[in-house]
Amino acid sequence: MENLIPSLLYGAAIGISAWLILSVMFAKRTNRGKTHRFELERRAELRTESFAYRHFEPAIDELAEEIEKGKTFKYEEFAEYLAASGEKLPWKSAEFIGTKLIEALIACVGTFLFVKYIFLATLPTAAITAVVASAGYVWLCLSSVKKKAEKRRIVVKRAFASAVDLLALMMEVGGSFQESIRVVARENQGKSIGEELSLIVNDIEMGKPRKAALVSFAERMNDEDISEVIFACNESEDLGVPIADTLKTQADRIRSKRTSWAEKAAQEAEVTLVFPSMLIMIACLICVGAPFMLQGAAQFFGL
Repeated sequence: MENLIPSLLYGAAIGISAWLILSVMFAKRTNRGKTHRFELERRAELRTESFAYRHFEPAIDELAEEIEKGKTFKYEEFAEYLAASGEKLPWKSAEFIGTKLIEALIACVGTFLFVKYIFLATLPTAAITAVVASAGYVWLCLSSVKKKAEKRRIVVKRAFASAVDLLALMMEVGGSFQESIRVVARENQGKSIGEELSLIVNDIEMGKPRKAALVSFAERMNDEDISEVIFACNESEDLGVPIADTLKTQADRIRSKRTSWAEKAAQEAEVTLVFPSMLIMIACLICVGAPFMLQGAAQFFGL
């Protein structure tokens, strides 16, 4: 009798949890009044590619709204990292975070059951392990996006000057800006810079003004040199200056700036390597002179 009531409560909790999960999984998808074709296509793609979104879309929508209202998880700042990370799926930042929270909840339940019934751990141990595992999962997912974005920004920055050079050359021979950037994107297919240029072309083809598409690219990359090039291109369009000339000038400026940076880094590296070089030199002298020193000491002490 003493074990009956806890067992009944435990079974009731599992039953209610299962009912809640199933009710969310089979709830009707309403799209919350958003019937625009692009929004429907975006959601359909997410349902196809993401298991959690496909089965828990209503719950994810609720979580996304709460994240946006409460401005939790710094979702606005995370949106910049998500856009720069090269994520293939058309996530909104709050949706992405909500999906990872749902996945973390599933991982939490799975970890609890695994630790409790496979390792036969106590209830507190299983609960703490499950909470730590789920929290770690969310942290790893969000931090991996940030690291991927930072790495991708560096890769794009290194290839940007060459892409600008090629873009200026294409425009000098008579190509329009949109045609030229499409060709440059095709030449860099499979690379991060090519993906970013393709996004610019797609934005323009979807009806976004060219200035806004370029500004979006600069915001994704969050780089001073790229922002200056975009600003110069938009200003040259307003002033009637040929964009090809502006691009060529900006490419030369970026290359000169990076050469100066490389020279400065080389000088700093020389200073940094002085102390390790001295240690290595002393170690080499000890290795070379040690046998002679030991032989002299042995003769001195008559050994």
